[in-house]
Amino acid sequence: MSCFFNVAQFVMAAFFLLVVNLSAQDQGQKVAKRHESLDRKAILIELQSIRHRLYRLEQTFEGSDDKPRPADNANSAHKTNAIKKDGLRIFHDVPIGTLTKGSQIPMGNGHHEIGEVPDELEGRNYLQRGGYQGNTSFEILESQTVFVAFYGSDWGGGGNPSGNWLPEIVSKQQLIEQGWEEFGILPVTHSTADHENEKPWIVFKRKCEVGEIFKLRNHKYQAPVLIWG
Repeated sequence: MSCFFNVAQFVMAAFFLLVVNLSAQDQGQKVAKRHESLDRKAILIELQSIRHRLYRLEQTFEGSDDKPRPADNANSAHKTNAIKKDGLRIFHDVPIGTLTKGSQIPMGNGHHEIGEVPDELEGRNYLQRGGYQGNTSFEILESQTVFVAFYGSDWGGGGNPSGNWLPEIVSKQQLIEQGWEEFGILPVTHSTADHENEKPWIVFKRKCEVGEIFKLRNHKYQAPVLIWG
């Protein structure tokens, strides 16, 4: 039924486009016949009006089969800045690094330097999204195991409720219910000597399937670090 409806839409749109084109040609011929009595400016205005009507019809026709999927709507605002790499679409235009000992995570005040990296994470991509960026959003384009490191020193904290960020917080229990499992930690040191004994980042992992979209957050300012590839 859906296929028949799409075909009918296509036929109707093609018919109306043909009618408008023939009408445009007819109007163009009439304009040409009257060119001696009309000045150049009037002719251009009339032709521009015809082009505009054709353009609007073509846009309507081309967009009829390109409706966004329900899953797309969740991140439609981000897609203009989306980047693709190794089977993921990232809804943030930020640097992507290679995770290894000494890699840095941007913070609101300086940065964290990562200590020993678990063998399973060594050499993978990691999203350098950090201080004052809040959430990390991405879509799975190729099924794979994805890791996410969460700032562990103040889960669910970071500041007052202003900015309507609290509803986006995903607790550890919610992560587990969504199929994530705790994997391990990323030990870090702070670039500023005043911040000693920094707590490690807590890493979760999940086998993700094509089409799944995630928006993860556990802090007002510090965004989770996506690790994959």
